[in-house]
Formats: sequence, C-alpha cells, structure tokens
Amino acid sequence: MLFSILCLTTYYALMSETNSFNDSQELALRDPVEALAIFRERTVQCLVLDDYTEPGPYTIETLMMYYIAEHFRSQDTRFGLWLVYGVIVRAAMRLGFHRDASHYPNISVFRGEMQRRLWASIVHIDLQTSLQVGQSRMIKDGMYDTEAPRNLLDEDFDEHVKVLPPSRPDEELTPIGYSNVKNRISKIFGTIVDQANSTYRISYDEVLKLDKILHETHQKVPDVFKVRSIEDLATGSVGTRVRKYSIDLTFQQARCVLHRKFFVLSKATTTATYPYPYSMKSCIEAAMRILECQIYMHSETQPGSAMHNKYRWKTSSLITHDFLVAAMLICLYLGHSIGLAPGQQKPESGIQVKWSPENMLQTINSSYRIFEEMSGSSKEALKAAKALKGMLAKVRGAGFSPSSNEEMTVETSRSVPSNGHGTSPAGM
Repeated sequence: MLFSILCLTTYYALMSETNSFNDSQELALRDPVEALAIFRERTVQCLVLDDYTEPGPYTIETLMMYYIAEHFRSQDTRFGLWLVYGVIVRAAMRLGFHRDASHYPNISVFRGEMQRRLWASIVHIDLQTSLQVGQSRMIKDGMYDTEAPRNLLDEDFDEHVKVLPPSRPDEELTPIGYSNVKNRISKIFGTIVDQANSTYRISYDEVLKLDKILHETHQKVPDVFKVRSIEDLATGSVGTRVRKYSIDLTFQQARCVLHRKFFVLSKATTTATYPYPYSMKSCIEAAMRILECQIYMHSETQPGSAMHNKYRWKTSSLITHDFLVAAMLICLYLGHSIGLAPGQQKPESGIQVKWSPENMLQTINSSYRIFEEMSGSSKEALKAAKALKGMLAKVRGAGFSPSSNEEMTVETSRSVPSNGHGTSPAGM
C-alpha cells in the first residue's frame, strides 16, 4: 500500500507542478518521472506477491490507489483500465464490501465505517468509468445493501470507538458530506444508465418518472452545493467551488443520458418541430450547462489560476466524453436549424430556452478551442476538435447568424408533460 500512496503522491506532484520533490531532503530520487515509474512498478510487484486474487486487508485500498494513478497517466480513455476496475469490484465483493458491515459482528465499528466509505467510492467510480467506455455499469441496484457512510470528520471517531456518533448536518462542509450528496444523485443516475442500456424499450412515462425523481433528489442538495447558474461556481472557497461543479456536472450528465433517446427531430425539414419538446428542452439546458462548466474549469485551471495546482485533474479524460456528448447535442440542434426561416425558428407556441442560436454557437466555438488546445496530447480531444470544426464550418457556411438577443423556442407537436398543474413533471 505504501508504494501505491507514493505513486499517487508523485503523480499529484507532477500534475500540480509543485516543488515538493526539490524541497524534500528525504527522497533519494530527485526526478519525479523516474520516481513515478519505480513506485508504480513496486506497487504491481507487491500486489502480485500478495496475490490480489485472494484479497486481504488493504488489498482494495491499494488496488484503488493504483487504479487512480493509472487513470491519470493518460488523457484518453483506456478500455483495459476499465477491465482492471472489474477486478477491484469483484475483489471488494469477495471481501463482502457489498454487504453492510452491521451483518458481521466480527468487524469493528471503525473498520465497518471505513468499508462504507470505500464502497461508496467504488460504486461511484464504477458508474463514471463505465459511462466513459460506453458499457453497462458493473454494480447495479439490488446487488448491495451497504449503507451510506455517516457525515463525520476523521476526528469524530477512531479505532477504539464502540458506537458511531450521529451524522453531522449535510450543510457542514465535510468531505464525506459532499460525497454523500453527490452519491445520492449518482444512485438515480445509475438507474437512468441501466434504462438507457437496456435492450427493452423504455416508455416515455418511465422517462418522466425518472426525471421527477432526479429533480427531487437534486432539490435536496444543500444550498451551499447548489449551482443555479454558472456564476455560482465563482462563489465560495476553491474547494467548495470544485464540489459544486462536480455535483452539478453529475446532475446534468444524468439529464442528458435520460433524455437523449428522445432528443429527436421531426422528419419534416420545413419546421422546427420536435415530438418530445420537454426532452429537447432538458437536453439543451443540460448540455449547455455542461459546456459552460467545461469553459469555466478550463479557465480556472490555467497556470496562475486558483485551481491550477490542486484541481487540474478535474479536466481529465474521465469527463472529456461528457463534454463531447454535450457539444454534439447542441451541434445537432443547431444543424437542424440551418436553413430555417426566422418565422419557422420562432413558432407562436413552444418551450423557450434562454440561449439564442448565436449564444450556442459561441459556446460550441469555445469548446472547440479547448479541445483543439488539448489535441496535441489527447487522441480523443483531437477527434472532438475535428468533429466540432466540421460542424462550425457547416453552420457558418450556411450563413447562420441569428440575433444575439433572440430566444429560441421549440415548437410542440406533443403537449408538454404535465403534473396536472400546468407545469413540467420536475416543476420546471
């Protein structure tokens, strides 16, 4: 486990571009790249020597840190690493992490709570990495009954505690409190992903039901973590801003995945008609927020910015795919609008979105520039940049230049889903 910690610490030093290695008098290795290679090799050797296929104490923790270090070694998706994560999931289940520690009287209160924390991380990363490679998640509802960890600080309990203290309020800015809030959204997100990957056709009523649950879960997010507009990401400490960004991104991802199958266009090319206007609106709102987050985080993680040293990893390959999906949804929407007369783009009745086509085009252009900047070190970013460049050329070539102060409306060929009070199912 020690080598995996050193490996992850070394990688963090490389990412943050700190002088920790130069300042340390205890490390014999002055080159962090060389240190990273050696610690990585030693971690693998220790896992093999200890036979990770028969996991014991700290095997899962070591595998997790090894996986995280390996993940951030590349800016592109690595399918083989997802296979490695499968080993972690199975090993954790082999040790019973998927059953709450209260079922096992021989497990101490302290160890049981630490297992809950670790299992919560395993479940969340399973969802994110599975989405990244386009596969179904490995851990699904009904496969575990492990409770969420309590919202406690490390100093609230130790190895000698006999009874866990009660949870602190969600509003308290503890690392576990943030994770619990995010994991509540991830839980319904997981159900959405399962539905999206199902070979059975999902009814639109089921989509609306999941949408309602998702929004109700999001409404329970403490105010300190809520993002009502992109400007909210500029308030609070750096750590709080990053947590708000992460929670909101997970929520918007879930909306995109839930509604994108119903982000469909009418076969008619003479009107901006959409069979599922609520899903169209939801996708546009979620995709634009995701792209706004991409632009914001790219700016805030530049050299000299507040988040550069500590949080630059937040723009890694784990979420590059989400940015690209969001950009493609907006491109699809803009592409359909090319060639439509102004009167056809603005029907008398419809669902309004707050961005004009010009605003969307500007956002896509900013996203394109970010992908282009990353393309020298990432094959996925290069592909994304080429795709967005082609769409931008198509839109501009068609002379698509709407007024910046106009709002686009989506014409309804099907009534807006209602909860019986004239509003959308999520109260939007």
